Amino acid sequence: MNKLHIMTILCMFLLQGSILESCTNSTVKKVEAVKVQETETDNENVFSMADEEEVVTEEEGISPIADTICIVDGRVFYFGVGETICSNRIFERNKVWLETPALQVLPYSDTSSYSFCVCTPFKCLLVDFSDENSLAQLSTLTAVLPSFERKTQSFVKEDSVAQYYFEVDFPTISFANAKVIRKWLAGKIVAANNDEVDGTIATNINNCKISSKGVLEYTGDPMDNRQIAQFAADVYFAIIEAEYGDMDEDFAPTCLYQELNMRAMICNNRFVTYQQCESSYSGGMHGGFTERLVSFDHVNKQEIDNSYLFKPGYEEELANILVEEALKSPDNQVSESSIRAGVTNLDEEGNPIGGYTFPRPGLSEEGVVFSFQPYDISCFADGTFHFVIPYERVKHLLTNRAKWCLGLK
Repeated sequence: MNKLHIMTILCMFLLQGSILESCTNSTVKKVEAVKVQETETDNENVFSMADEEEVVTEEEGISPIADTICIVDGRVFYFGVGETICSNRIFERNKVWLETPALQVLPYSDTSSYSFCVCTPFKCLLVDFSDENSLAQLSTLTAVLPSFERKTQSFVKEDSVAQYYFEVDFPTISFANAKVIRKWLAGKIVAANNDEVDGTIATNINNCKISSKGVLEYTGDPMDNRQIAQFAADVYFAIIEAEYGDMDEDFAPTCLYQELNMRAMICNNRFVTYQQCESSYSGGMHGGFTERLVSFDHVNKQEIDNSYLFKPGYEEELANILVEEALKSPDNQVSESSIRAGVTNLDEEGNPIGGYTFPRPGLSEEGVVFSFQPYDISCFADGTFHFVIPYERVKHLLTNRAKWCLGLK
């Protein structure tokens, strides 16, 4: 069985320009290139990932595919994507320092081979790869919040090429509104598969019903992590069976998978924010993926969207503020016109037709986060863009409900 593998090598930054020149000074003792591969090896110049889940080829053999990474003074400068798009890792020899979806690693300056900004859509850290104390801070980007538990499980459909990977942080019973958040999470999990499922498909899935609006709803125990994970996999496999079950083998994809990762990043007595990452493959040149923050007011049982946050008539001013903040972003490589086009309503020929449509917002510690997915404002290869607008910049546009939620006066 084939799996999608994409390896992106950060060491290209180390081998160019002034960063390469810095490798010749006295502060850098040794530069080496090593291989990373999936097989067992005794070669000290090969980073073995044999302890990870095996990668199986169409011939059902272990994949020999390897990529080159760069080590400076024993520290690995590498940004890799593992088994799927949503499995990003930072390596040191024989150690994984950080594994998280939606991860970006950017050189901090041209004068240091060690300092990098490590960013998720939610938070950035300046990490000195020559300092173990600094490296240890990476764990704060993936730590499970207090009163939460992380449920991780992989599912493989029998006699099928379909796989489903589930990783979700659930609030424990110790959190006052745990059931409210869990019911909301169940809805997000359903929507990640398909928010409209044919009734005949639903009859083959346990713990579910079709609502009057034609939307699949989870009816099982909201406190049962295992049951929710199984339900999510059952929905995906039912959709796959309906779409590909009768397809000629010559035309059916040789690999199908879907991955859902939802990590709780903020939870207080008013709202919770998740980093939601999805990836999937259903044939073709490459799979698809999305990365965003989603927030939920668990007191009023309402998902936080733009109408929750902003007063009527906010659109044009917010568009201008968003563009200004996006152009300040250190990882932004998109023109002002592309960003404006990403929030302006356009006709089929790309001409403005009036009005604005913004991505669903997420609440971070620093401000409101707007995430643009592949193709929204740039090509697929550029991935996602996450732009943070500080709360002070939009405070005058916020509703009273939003100010209460954020604790602003």
